[in-house]
Amino acid sequence: MKYSSIKIISVWGIPIRLHVSLLLMTFLLCTKFGILWGLVIQFALGLSIILHELGHCYVAIRKQCRVHEITLLVIGGAAHMERIPRKPMDELLMAIAGPAVSLVLALFFWFLTNVFPMDPLRTPVGRITILEICAWLNAVLFCFNLLPAFPMDGGRVLRAALSNPLGRLRATAISARLGKLFGALMILSGMLNTPVMVNGDTMGFEPRSLMWVAIGFFVFLAAENEHLTVRVQEGDIDINDARGGFLAQHRKTVIKNGASPRGHQQTDAADIQNTQESP
Repeated sequence: MKYSSIKIISVWGIPIRLHVSLLLMTFLLCTKFGILWGLVIQFALGLSIILHELGHCYVAIRKQCRVHEITLLVIGGAAHMERIPRKPMDELLMAIAGPAVSLVLALFFWFLTNVFPMDPLRTPVGRITILEICAWLNAVLFCFNLLPAFPMDGGRVLRAALSNPLGRLRATAISARLGKLFGALMILSGMLNTPVMVNGDTMGFEPRSLMWVAIGFFVFLAAENEHLTVRVQEGDIDINDARGGFLAQHRKTVIKNGASPRGHQQTDAADIQNTQESP
C-alpha cells in the first residue's frame, strides 16, 4: 500500500496517505460535475473522510490500540490498526465515533448555512453553496456508515451488540453475510444502470453507476475478509485455509497462544477499520 500511496500529513503521529486510486474518483467526479466542481467535491469529501477516520482513531488510541496509518482510497477511507478491541463495548464506542464526527460536521455546516447565508453558486446539479455541499457530504457519510453490515461501521456496531448473546464468531458471520448481500445488491444496481446509449448507437458508461459497482465489490470482499480473519482468530479455521484474502497485504501475523485446541498457531491480528464510505 505504501508504494501506491503518498503521505500528505501526520495527525497524532498517524500518517495520512492518499492512494493512487483516488485519481479514478477525481476523474469520475470531474466527468460528472466538471473540473472545478469535481475538484471542490473531491477536496471536501477527502477532508470529511479524514475527520471521520480520526474519530475512530481517537477512541482506538484511548483503548490502547495502535494505529499505523490512515489511507484515503477510491471507495473511502481506512484506518489501519494493530488490532480491533475485543470487548464489545470498546468496539461499539470505536465504531460509532466515526459516524458521530460526520453527524456533528453535518449539523455544524447546516448551522453555518443559516447563520452565514451565502449566495448559492451554479453547479451541474443546481444552485448550492459550499457549506451545503459539506453538510450533504457528511450527512451521506453518517447514513452510509451506519448500515448494519461489514465493513461499514454499522456492521461493527451490530457485531458488538450480538457478541454477548451469540459469541463473536457467530455475530461476525451475521454481519458479514449482510455486508456481502448489500455489496451484491450494489453491484447489481450499478450493472443494471451502467450501460447508456450515446448518439443513439455508441455504448457509454454512467460514472455514478461505475462507482456503485466498485464500492459494491469492495464491500463484498471486505465483508468476506473480515469473516475469515475472525474465524482464524477464534480457531475455527487454520490461517493457511484463509490465505489470499482481499486485504491480505495489510495483515500482521503474530503468535497467539491457546486460541483453539490446535494450541499455538499463527493468527491474523490486524483487523482493518474501513469507513466507506461514501459513494
